[in-house]
Amino acid sequence: MFWHAFDLLEVLACTFDDYGNLNFINQQSSNMFMLDSPPKTLDELSEILGLPSFAMHILSQNASKLSPQNEVLVTRSDNGQLEVRVNHKTKLISLQKLGSKPLTNITDDVQTLALKQALKENRIALFRQPIVTSTDGSIVRFECLARMINVDGTIANAADFIPAAERAGLIADLDIAALNLALAALKGRADLQLAVNVSAATIADFNARQEFENMLKHSRNEAGYLTVEITETIAIQDLDVAAKFAAKVRVNNARVALDDFGSGHTSFRSLKAIPLDEVKIDGHYVEKIHERGDSRAFVKAIQSLSHDLGLETIAERVETETEAAILRDIGIFGLQGYLFGRPQAA
Repeated sequence: MFWHAFDLLEVLACTFDDYGNLNFINQQSSNMFMLDSPPKTLDELSEILGLPSFAMHILSQNASKLSPQNEVLVTRSDNGQLEVRVNHKTKLISLQKLGSKPLTNITDDVQTLALKQALKENRIALFRQPIVTSTDGSIVRFECLARMINVDGTIANAADFIPAAERAGLIADLDIAALNLALAALKGRADLQLAVNVSAATIADFNARQEFENMLKHSRNEAGYLTVEITETIAIQDLDVAAKFAAKVRVNNARVALDDFGSGHTSFRSLKAIPLDEVKIDGHYVEKIHERGDSRAFVKAIQSLSHDLGLETIAERVETETEAAILRDIGIFGLQGYLFGRPQAA
């Protein structure tokens, strides 16, 4: 019976309190893993086990070092029991739930555990990406992108934990943590303008929404240098709630932007219903805009409508000077993308 590495990871995480340092190396058979010589790095260990590096950080967070003295043997039996032997001590774990759990869910469990621990230990950082004017390239502000710091100090890829955070209901915690860091960074910095994301899920959560609004209310000076980007990775279910939220954000001195416009989750109803200062055009319409007439027509239409509504426009994912030149000719106010800078630690 083959035991996938993610199942192994979940069980290993359960054994830390009892046994301390764990070191798994070579697969001995289709249902057994056994200790051999220690690897030089966690990345090397993750490669041997076929696990992403962020998963190995969970294994290591309670271990002071990888020690060859810890002899570990794991066997999966046919009766739904797992036998874990560490230094000749045996622990049985039921595999009834593990055996039926889809691999995607097991992966999410790993990512969720990592993020929960990072939030608890304040291991969230903001990486800043510049937004510049299309006319002279001067910096308008920096968008703050939340990143998770692994226990060894490395930075986890957003694609490794953001989707799982959304599915696990942790995105509001991440939004609140990012806002807290941004407001702290703005203290005494009249020369700095920042933007943070708030998801539709956070806005829909009454408690999270209230906390977000109260943080702005108690930091009105700093909020005057902040733009809140409503990020629609999921569709806004209640435009009335979103409109009231945006109004409170603006009352507390911050600006409001609608992010990823045209991504499929946004709609023209959002432009009408939500009090906004800015529209950010999804990068899908920016990529190779010089080769795609339909994308150019869409961007022109959004620019014209935004101008009539008194809204500034920002184009996302600008990567070439050719794209920037077309956007400049259309009249887009601001540009953001790798052409002007990748997200960097503050």
